[in-house]
Amino acid sequence: MPHTYWNASISMCIPQSPILGASCQQNMSMCREDLNYTCLQFNQCGPLSVLSGTTIANDTTKIRNSSTVGLNSPFGIDIFGTNSDSIIIADLGNNRIVGLWDADTNYKNISVVATEWAPGQPLFFPYDVYVNARNGCDIYVTNYGPSQVVLYSNMQTINPLPRIVAGDGDGGAGLDRLNIPFGVVVDSNKNVIVASMMDNRIMFWPPNALNGTIIVGHISAISGNTAMDLDSPQGIALDEHNSWLYVADSNNHRIQRFILTDTWPCNGTTVAGGNGPGSRSNQLSNPSYIKISNKTGALYIVDANNHRIQRWNQGATEGVTIAGDINGNPGSNETMLSYPTGLAINHNETFMYVTDQSNNRVQRFELI
Repeated sequence: MPHTYWNASISMCIPQSPILGASCQQNMSMCREDLNYTCLQFNQCGPLSVLSGTTIANDTTKIRNSSTVGLNSPFGIDIFGTNSDSIIIADLGNNRIVGLWDADTNYKNISVVATEWAPGQPLFFPYDVYVNARNGCDIYVTNYGPSQVVLYSNMQTINPLPRIVAGDGDGGAGLDRLNIPFGVVVDSNKNVIVASMMDNRIMFWPPNALNGTIIVGHISAISGNTAMDLDSPQGIALDEHNSWLYVADSNNHRIQRFILTDTWPCNGTTVAGGNGPGSRSNQLSNPSYIKISNKTGALYIVDANNHRIQRWNQGATEGVTIAGDINGNPGSNETMLSYPTGLAINHNETFMYVTDQSNNRVQRFELI
């Protein structure tokens, strides 16, 4: 029978659905309350906290000035603008950076921003993007192939040309190099902070410097799981006011917070996860990205291998699923995600944008 489940304690079929995302009708008890499901406003069973997404770009989206249609494995994402939401996306599978302008009101104004890191040198798997809106909307891109961070001043690709601001274009463990750079942020002094994923460390690169400085991790680039170690760090987030750096310590399934004013080697504090890989509310599974709420300090975490977004309040011992499956299953409907990789929060924290990698789309969620 539809919308029933077998209740062994009373040996009867009960008219509620055990399926996350199952259709339901408002004001009718069709969802398993014992699984913490309710009939959400978009007529699907799910936890009350889970949001419904709107697709604003996908693999069929037409992009101006491009013969390649749609997104292919979108990864990093960042946002700028206070009156409207303009989004920059690392379209990894298409080796380019694209811009979606006025994404809160218009889903069709999308165009290519960059395809090369130098004349005749195409981007190769751009992982992350960071928009420094304090300096004319400079864009910083982590470019996997040459293991470098590329700066597009004021989003320009010709005048001026892009330039390398971290990494020498050849992966390795030397202080002048990066080895698969992933997350990148820039402070108010234009210092570049970047996660060198395969070196298991975070590097600090002042403007015009030839070498970087290790701020987290080891000279030998070894991985580990102690308070001073990282294992394949990915996304990073900067709270410059408190001199805190948050790191998605992916293979340790945790979020670490480091005090930037500490002397290296510095110890991190686990602020989310750290209880082994899993889908319980106090666990993460290969987190890939972090954003900080400007209002509350809460962390928005891309829990990649759990196919969900977790909101983790300051001092909390567990997170709340706000997008994706609370139990860590992939999917493609409005409430589900499949290997999400990045997220961005707009200026007044009314919308969250998620790069839903395996579904080749960007989802917009209205925050509640």
